Amino acid sequence: MKHYTFFLMPEKAVARRVEILRSRLINTTLVDGLPAHLSFKRRFFLKKGFREDYLKKVLRSFRSTILTGSVRRVRRLGEAMTILIQSNMIVKAHRQLLTLLSESTVTLIPKHEGNNFLPHITIVRDRERTLKVKLADIAFRRVTFDTLCLYEIDPKTRKWARKIVCKKLGKP
Repeated sequence: MKHYTFFLMPEKAVARRVEILRSRLINTTLVDGLPAHLSFKRRFFLKKGFREDYLKKVLRSFRSTILTGSVRRVRRLGEAMTILIQSNMIVKAHRQLLTLLSESTVTLIPKHEGNNFLPHITIVRDRERTLKVKLADIAFRRVTFDTLCLYEIDPKTRKWARKIVCKKLGKP
């Protein structure tokens, strides 16, 4: 069974700054094989009777302006060091996407959706908890997300992802 996720992709300048920080900390620009992103819809699979084409249709029908947020703080979430993003716009758009997907998907970890959605960008995975990142290390204070992407992700290891389709926000 295929697993999917939706990501908000930051504008190029922010993505580049996250890559630089990752390179400095872990000598690579990718975490879990992925560029900088905000997990907009956590890992899910399709209910019986729905196909991947349905997800593409949902993505095409999703309407939103370009989404912005403020860097709130750096925080450890489990084994990940993250940049927390404050944005009512992003939370509202997240709920809109959940509504569009509610009849067709099963979320694997629903406790991180809806009212518990915590917008963030993962900087690094640090299982040993040896890396330190401070707010002063973050070279930006505002983030603009201009693209929404649908990815298929490895259901077992989450070590690979395949981009299926993306849509620029702010455009019909």
